[in-house]
Amino acid sequence: MLRLSLLFLALVAAASAAHDSPWFLGLDGGVYLDSGGRIQRVGLGSGSSLAVFGQTAYLIGLDQCVWTADPAGDWRQLDSIGRGRKVVVDSEGTVYLLGLDGGVYQFTGGGWKRLGLATAADLAAGGPGQLFVIGTDGHVWSSPGQGKWSVYNALALGKRVAAARDGTVYVIGTDNGVYRVGSGQIQRLGLATGQDVAVGTAGQVGIVGMDNGVYIYDGSGWRRLGSGMAKQVAWPQ
Repeated sequence: MLRLSLLFLALVAAASAAHDSPWFLGLDGGVYLDSGGRIQRVGLGSGSSLAVFGQTAYLIGLDQCVWTADPAGDWRQLDSIGRGRKVVVDSEGTVYLLGLDGGVYQFTGGGWKRLGLATAADLAAGGPGQLFVIGTDGHVWSSPGQGKWSVYNALALGKRVAAARDGTVYVIGTDNGVYRVGSGQIQRLGLATGQDVAVGTAGQVGIVGMDNGVYIYDGSGWRRLGSGMAKQVAWPQ
C-alpha cells in the first residue's frame, strides 16, 4: 500500500489549499484535484470509486474492497468481506457501500449491515442517514434510514444520483441530461449532458460530461474546469 500512502499524503496537501474543490478519478483511475481552475494529478495509485470525508479518503481498490486512509497516510481495509461498486459518505462520516449484488450496505464498525432489500444501480448520501438510489427500475428511491425505501419521485428516471446535505437531489437522466429533482418537481439544469454528478457541501454541482470533461454549474450555466478528463467527481463531505 506504499503507493496509496504517497497518494493520500499528496491529496491532503492539495486539499488544504483547496478545501472546497472537487476531487476526481481520471480515466486512468488516478486521482486528480482542481487547483485554481486547473485539474492536476496529485499522486500515484488508482481505484474505481472515491469518497472523501474531511481529510479521510475512502477508495474501492482493485480488489473491490473499501480502503481508508487517515491524515498520516496509513491505509487499512475497512473489512475483508465487503466488496462493492461504489462507496459514499454522508454528512456525519458514515460509510455506505453499493455492493456487487446491488444491495446497499452501511459500515457499522465491525462489518457491513444491509439496509433493506433494495437493489440499486447507483447510490448517493446526503444528510445524516439520508440515502438515495437509482433502482433497477430506473426510478429514484429514498430512505431516511433503517432500510425503509420509498419512491422519491415517480416521474424521475435516471442513471446516476447525487444528494446535497439539505436533501436536494441531482440526477443524470436516461437522456444524460442533468436534473434537480424534488419530491414533486423536476428541473433541468441547462442543456449539458453527463455521465456522473456530484454535490459539494456548499451546494456546488459538478458533472463529468459526455466528453469526459469536468463541468461546474454556476446557477445559470456550465463552465469547464481546465482541460482534464475524468470518470468521477467527488467533493469532501
